[in-house]
Amino acid sequence: MSTQIPNTPAPAPNVTPPPTAKEPVFNDPNDNIKPEEKESKFHHVSEQAQTKLHNMEDSFISLSSQRQLNFILGSLIIIAALTAAFGMLISILLGTLMIVQAVTGNMLLNDFFDKMDQKQKRWLIPALIGVVAFIFIAYIIIGFVGVGEN
Repeated sequence: MSTQIPNTPAPAPNVTPPPTAKEPVFNDPNDNIKPEEKESKFHHVSEQAQTKLHNMEDSFISLSSQRQLNFILGSLIIIAALTAAFGMLISILLGTLMIVQAVTGNMLLNDFFDKMDQKQKRWLIPALIGVVAFIFIAYIIIGFVGVGEN
């Protein structure tokens, strides 16, 4: 059996052939420059690109660390605000209880303290001092952050 070669159409007569290697495709203004100068210009451009890249990396790193710092400070502010709010709530409740006791003459807290054993009574005062100090520190943090943002 013989293989048949399909007929290929001939190129149209008005199609220009592709340019050969000797024909310039476009006019390059750098054709007059010596190869050494071309290489030095390329080296200079690549150095500029590297410095820009390093600057971008440095700014990204500083931006990333700034974001982390903002997140940490924001978390501390939220914790301080919640602690201050909780402390204010406890203060309001204890104040209300004290006013009720003063008005009615009923000593509700005496029963509370009488039911505590000696170990719990020993840690009560330092715990109250710690809570008050923590609330005070929370107010100071909120105050400094509020001043810093204005």
